[in-house]
Amino acid sequence: MSKNQRKKKHTAYGANRQWAESVARRMDAIVQEAPLPEGKMSDIVVSFAEPLMDAFVESDQDQVEVLTFACLLWNLVFIRERDRKLYANAESRLIELLSGTPYFLGPAQALNLLTAMFKRWDQDFSWCRRGILDKQIVIGKNRVHMSIVSSPIPDSEGIGTASDLE
Repeated sequence: MSKNQRKKKHTAYGANRQWAESVARRMDAIVQEAPLPEGKMSDIVVSFAEPLMDAFVESDQDQVEVLTFACLLWNLVFIRERDRKLYANAESRLIELLSGTPYFLGPAQALNLLTAMFKRWDQDFSWCRRGILDKQIVIGKNRVHMSIVSSPIPDSEGIGTASDLE
């Protein structure tokens, strides 16, 4: 049987077929390969990172570093909302990270940058409540390509913190 004949035999295609197959295998997750209604998460993160890109990117490797940092910042927003102790530890680690390549910022400058990026998220990106679970950034021939796996983040009301698990 050819590939086209097999496709004709199945009535479900695309996401519907994935859903049907996940139900048949008794899986809880559905993989959505099409862009989300709010757009591709990688495009949203690149937009979020624009000020960092303008200020710090001079090479493809710098772009990889800045996009990686933007993903860390993106997730730190949700940690900031849920767990102040974990947030304080992560913030101090990011300030250390900003002292190296390609940033070379002192502690006060790094804290100002973090504050500005959090404000940017609050003003322009808070509508996108998706956490970054995984990312892949690859330097290609003509550009840097980023793929992101994300998941919805529920509102923080009624949700416990990491300290509740201790």
